[in-house]
Amino acid sequence: MPYITSIERLGMEKGEIIGREKGEIGMLKESIIELLEFKFSSIPEELKNTINNLDEITVLKQLLKQIITVSSLEEFQELL
Repeated sequence: MPYITSIERLGMEKGEIIGREKGEIGMLKESIIELLEFKFSSIPEELKNTINNLDEITVLKQLLKQIITVSSLEEFQELL
């Protein structure tokens, strides 16, 4: 079994954290798109692309919550 330095161990731990965050970001994006499609039947491809280009977990979580209160896609797009 190879020896792993503390720096390598820290790097591996950071990589795991980043991997989890990217997984959560992907799930949030999918959830937002799915909920918008459910609520408004369909959404423009441009809006999907805008959502998929977001990478801030806090922004995505806030947008997910806002779907509950918005009454139109236009209102949702203003939040972006």
